[in-house]
Amino acid sequence: MTDLVLEGVTRRYGAKAAVEGVGFTLRPGRITALLGPSGSGKTTLMRLIAGLEAVGAGTIRLGDEILSSADLHTPPETRGVGLVFQDYALFPHLSVLDNVAFGLGGMARKARDAKALALLDQVGLADRARNWPHDLSGGEQQRVALMRAMAREPKVLLLDEPFSGLDRHLKGAVRDFLFPALRVSGAAVAIVTHDVDEALLLADDLVLLHQGRVLQSGTPVDCYREPVSPEAARLLGEVTVLSGRVEEGVATTAFGILPATDQVDGEVEIVVRPESVRLDRAGVLAKVVGVRFAGQGFDYRLEREGRTLSLRAEEGRADVGDTVTVSLDPAAVRLFPKSR
Repeated sequence: MTDLVLEGVTRRYGAKAAVEGVGFTLRPGRITALLGPSGSGKTTLMRLIAGLEAVGAGTIRLGDEILSSADLHTPPETRGVGLVFQDYALFPHLSVLDNVAFGLGGMARKARDAKALALLDQVGLADRARNWPHDLSGGEQQRVALMRAMAREPKVLLLDEPFSGLDRHLKGAVRDFLFPALRVSGAAVAIVTHDVDEALLLADDLVLLHQGRVLQSGTPVDCYREPVSPEAARLLGEVTVLSGRVEEGVATTAFGILPATDQVDGEVEIVVRPESVRLDRAGVLAKVVGVRFAGQGFDYRLEREGRTLSLRAEEGRADVGDTVTVSLDPAAVRLFPKSR
């Protein structure tokens, strides 16, 4: 079992750095989501790991073997890295079975077909082995593409926006088939995505990217509950950043006071998620300026002293124009010194 380690990886196109000083580790048997907006460097990192592009600085190492550095570049076909493209890239002139068996050219035909069929069986497609790719749904094609990549038993498997072309129902069905198979394979798996819910649901580890740099890495729980900055918090869902001031261990905000014993006196930014706001009879008054039904509850938009934030509640209790009393949950908000 071998880790894939990136250290100080940089790739420039002219004067522009697509990724700069990036470091993280992909671990066998774990799924890591690379999460960030368009232009954050996600796809460039995939191409660098796969060997489709060369690094300008830093190293990519698989165990003790250096795959990429400023003066060394191992070809893609010898890296032990599998890559599943966003469009699946199945061969239209080959059957489903032959697509999966394509990378097993060194095996006898009978053994090759048997291995390909066993892989298709893992994802519920053994009965479609003799079909053509165009006979399959988008979700089924994706499963075939993944099994083709896994057939060569790669040490590292990369998936580029694996669910972008699927509707909500198909996403759930494909996840149920794919991810048990991915973990059982023992490969170190990386998924490129811009879908926050997808990353939180599927990943064992997150790498949060912004403008070609890593803002934060860690488990989904740690990254969500303990963001290292307001920018990192924004990558994982809706947040409001309130201004406040700390004096003698207490932060004063438009929506009440908070303990701040670990903060020095001065201006701070308070990261608040909708679930960090609670209805509280002992809280401060705020005006309801928006109400939206969100399926499992209601999202309220609240205003006080010219500042607004969101509150998420299971039951509808107020209408636009009403006044409610609210407070901030000290255990769920995060304070940061105000950036200059």
